[in-house]
Amino acid sequence: MPTQNHLYKLNLPLASALPTEEVESSPTVRIWSCQPIAHPAFTPCNASACADVHLWFLLCDQIQAGAQEKANAWLSQCGDAVLVLTLPDASDQHVQAIQDVVFALQCDWAHSAMANADLEDLVAILGKEPLGAHAQHAHVRIGSALSTNASDYTECLNTAWRQVVRAECRQMLLLRAHAPHDFKLQSEAFADWRRTVAQDFSLLYWDVYDPSLQPSQKRFTVLAAD
Repeated sequence: MPTQNHLYKLNLPLASALPTEEVESSPTVRIWSCQPIAHPAFTPCNASACADVHLWFLLCDQIQAGAQEKANAWLSQCGDAVLVLTLPDASDQHVQAIQDVVFALQCDWAHSAMANADLEDLVAILGKEPLGAHAQHAHVRIGSALSTNASDYTECLNTAWRQVVRAECRQMLLLRAHAPHDFKLQSEAFADWRRTVAQDFSLLYWDVYDPSLQPSQKRFTVLAAD
């Protein structure tokens, strides 16, 4: 494996609110980056920790991705996964989005605010083309915005949405990150916003807790596949 590539797994710093035997098994996620990632949630790992991975994130631009594909460097690692998502770089926005996806998939009521995230649903929303024998693959666009209080909630949702929406795009994932214990299941503001956007597409939304957020802060991240 080329030494310029960097492999990571994610730390899960929040204690589960449920007994271990009541937490559903979450998918194994790994990150392959052409750039080093300096984020406390990302722990470097080696290839021996990348067996039986369900979800891969590839962080590389088109030139780097082409070189990797030509060398068959990552296909041998990723082809047996369920889903492979490619992002153009290891920017803070992309790294944060990966963390939120992984937190949602824990379904443990500690990292995830609910237990409704499922890898099969993620494949249905973002999977675009076959890769190898088993995997689905897509290049992903991401939009995000941080709401600091209730007054800018709707505008921040619109900001994240507009960064990603395309006329031909009919499926998206919305991640809503909350400060711990600051999630409310019924949100009139969100329901009002949902009625303002097109109704004829699939919008999957997951909620996570982020200990770096202050109460009343909300981070919205929208993912769509090209």
